[in-house]
Amino acid sequence: MVLASGTKKVKSKKRLWIGFGILVAAIWFFTGPFVFWMLTGQWWPLSHIESLQNPVAVDGFSKDGLHLHGGKVLMLPGYKELPESSQILTAATKEGVEISPSGRVYGLLRIWHWCGNDPLKNDVRRIDLSSLLDVLQQGKPLRQMSEEKKSWLAGSSEFREWGWSLSGYVKYKWYVDGTLDKFVDIGKAEKPRTASSRP
Repeated sequence: MVLASGTKKVKSKKRLWIGFGILVAAIWFFTGPFVFWMLTGQWWPLSHIESLQNPVAVDGFSKDGLHLHGGKVLMLPGYKELPESSQILTAATKEGVEISPSGRVYGLLRIWHWCGNDPLKNDVRRIDLSSLLDVLQQGKPLRQMSEEKKSWLAGSSEFREWGWSLSGYVKYKWYVDGTLDKFVDIGKAEKPRTASSRP
């Protein structure tokens, strides 16, 4: 009789713990993955990680160029001076740089996806450093950029502890793939039309 009573207590405790475990799992699910799915359409955060080929360590930079480990100073293509200080360039050269056969120099930058509805949370991109400085309008390039392009690229330099703002990276992509040139051309075509439509 005592044995049967003890067995019932053990079973009761086991059921209680199983029920508690199910409750905890349900709370975690409905406050974690389910909420994330409701916001983003994905159950889990997505990642996109790019890498460098044969990276060379960078000790720092000055207006004279990147100071590579070993003592060599490398000026970026298309530039006569680098900025004396730049939070983004510092971050982009932290993991070293890749020097392509054509002489282009690449670094890595973490992209900050600030929108809560964006499922891509861990995003590291391979960035052309000369194009990066063009977009940021930092340093002294060999050729000046048009005022129209500068206007389109304004506000691209937002950088925080989480990385480079996604809006800045999008403008960088526009610049690199030629989309920005199309926007500028459309803007030039629209100006005369707007002026001629005025009474």
